[in-house]
Amino acid sequence: MRSSRHILIADDDDGVRALLARIVVRLYPTISISAVNDGTDALVLYGQYGADLLLTNFDMPLLNGLDLIRALRIRGETLPIIMISAQPEIEQQALTMGATRFIVKPFGVPLITQFITDLLPL
Repeated sequence: MRSSRHILIADDDDGVRALLARIVVRLYPTISISAVNDGTDALVLYGQYGADLLLTNFDMPLLNGLDLIRALRIRGETLPIIMISAQPEIEQQALTMGATRFIVKPFGVPLITQFITDLLPL
């Protein structure tokens, strides 16, 4: 059993992954973070370690964010998921598929911080 909370970050942009990880660490200094660049790796890590929150991009190689959300929801997983995308036109589809929140890139740190703390209270 995990001793601390775990956040899973899936984004193929190294800079975005690093930024999200920095935001999370500032909010939750002792939290465990797994950061991957593809939805396939995110599914594997989720299967091994679970997660209390998933931050995922839409456009990733191999398995995109929508397919990642679909795979988790088909399994009956109920963790909160924040979809991050530069494509605002997919917002309704992401929410219908099971994303809890949707945020458009480029995003402001205050907004992503608010979404994270709303879904994973401090």
